[in-house]
Amino acid sequence: MARLRDPRSPKDFSFNRDIRVSNHAAQVLILPATSLKSMRSLFFRNGVLYTLDSSKLPHRETWLKLRSARQVASAIRGMRIRGAPLIGVTAAYGLALEALRYTGSDIEKLKGRIVRASERLRLARPTGRNLGWAVDRCLKVVWEAGTVEDLKKRLLE
Repeated sequence: MARLRDPRSPKDFSFNRDIRVSNHAAQVLILPATSLKSMRSLFFRNGVLYTLDSSKLPHRETWLKLRSARQVASAIRGMRIRGAPLIGVTAAYGLALEALRYTGSDIEKLKGRIVRASERLRLARPTGRNLGWAVDRCLKVVWEAGTVEDLKKRLLE
């Protein structure tokens, strides 16, 4: 039984169960704040969004490779991407991925694809405030773009 001392109380108190991690004693690694700068949970390279699979943490570091807004929405819905800020950023990248996949030259057709992708992303986590904010901000950029290349460039900025 684990015994902890409550700093507000003169008495010790106990939990009703042992604290274990995989039947081993837990070890805590305390990192200085400077070492956290090198940690990242997503990156974009060669038209692919890589993000940590939150469902595998903390036991395994697994990276998802996302190539479309549909894949991003599925990962968000499946709780493989967690945390409001990360969900918002990932949704924005999902719209950029959708734009990059488009090979045509009709700006209106691309805008329609982006709008449909934004609806799919919103439905992945309807209560996600950061997700909605990021999608709205990207859609503003979409409506301001004049060409397909301009739209793609703006979404990646």
